[in-house]
Amino acid sequence: MRSGQWVFGYVLCALILVGLGCSSKPAKEKQSVSSSEQQDKASLANVQPQVQSNNAPQDDQAITYAKNPERFRKMETVAPPFTLTNPKSAEEFFAVGVHEDNLHHYDKAIATYEQGLKLKPDWALLALREAKDYRRLGEKDKAVAQFQRAIKIDPHDWDAYSELALTYKESGDTKHAIEAASKLLEFPPLQIPVHNQLGYWFEEAGDKQKAKQQFESYRGLALKTKTEPQTERYQAAMRELQKVQ
Repeated sequence: MRSGQWVFGYVLCALILVGLGCSSKPAKEKQSVSSSEQQDKASLANVQPQVQSNNAPQDDQAITYAKNPERFRKMETVAPPFTLTNPKSAEEFFAVGVHEDNLHHYDKAIATYEQGLKLKPDWALLALREAKDYRRLGEKDKAVAQFQRAIKIDPHDWDAYSELALTYKESGDTKHAIEAASKLLEFPPLQIPVHNQLGYWFEEAGDKQKAKQQFESYRGLALKTKTEPQTERYQAAMRELQKVQ
């Protein structure tokens, strides 16, 4: 009896262990499936906003190349026709002169500016534009006279001094070019390039001492800036300064 009970008890324990093993396996599978579902939900949470943004309703009034190609073409600006043919005032003569300049009719522009100066002789800009046209035509003497006329009317017209200096230099008159350019030192924004240019012109004229002074003045002003010492102009000037030491 005891052996039969022992065998029965052993079989019963074995069945219980087998049953526990089988029941634990589905539980593990269920746990893994649940974890996978959570990952899928998390992934969908990240994807859904993108799907919604892609499927957002489009504005029917929006301008697109497909619907409005003409809006994306480069539009050419056409100047209105010039219709002033009978100028009466100095301002109208000025307008006609500018129009002739744009057409490169420098002779006509000069004549028109001169008419304007008869009506308004203290208008420096008319004299300046007339002088520039004389320079374009190669008539240096007349250009110099008109630049000087503009300066006499307006002694603070730096453009007139600059153009006068260049005209003298083109004529081979370095001395008077230096004199005109030196006036530009009264305008602080122009001091750096003018000191640099005067250094070369004094060197060309054979005055190394003044050339040295101009290059040193240029260097002093250049070093107060952040960008000028990085330029090729500065490097070239420093090489010239070594030559005139």
